[in-house]
Amino acid sequence: AGKRQAKSRMTSVHVAGVGQVQVLHENAYEMGAEMPNAQHSKGDFGVQKTGRQVAGRDFLHEQRCLSCWKGPSTAKQAKGRKLGVGGSLRGCDHCPAAFHLSCVGMTEEDSTSMGMWACPHHACATCRRKAAAAGGLLFRCAVCPLAFCEDHLPAAALIMGECE
Repeated sequence: AGKRQAKSRMTSVHVAGVGQVQVLHENAYEMGAEMPNAQHSKGDFGVQKTGRQVAGRDFLHEQRCLSCWKGPSTAKQAKGRKLGVGGSLRGCDHCPAAFHLSCVGMTEEDSTSMGMWACPHHACATCRRKAAAAGGLLFRCAVCPLAFCEDHLPAAALIMGECE
């Protein structure tokens, strides 16, 4: 086997008023033409995901309970379960939030009998309406598990990120 053939990544291009300029092959394209490296930037790596993101697959859950701010207990979880049994955290199926079962008033039976679970941030704490039923907006507290619709937002609530 012979030596590998060297291949330059650069090409020489004439630029008006400047002269010859060294340019990467992938950047040597005419104006108006598609960039040769455009396919690489599209991220075509197999099947493209469509629809909503899925908790646990597309993003990780918090490592602390959003109610008491403590992490999971050191007690071992039941094999193959991620349900907050024995002080471990139960992740919301709609967002990265996680809670201890006891912090959200759930029992082990509740957590195993239900399919998908939405944390308290997905319903108004007063009227229990979801965002879609409350005009598409819930005000979620940044430091506790409560959320409120516009009708039940406490007067003393501080809206973070609001323009002054």
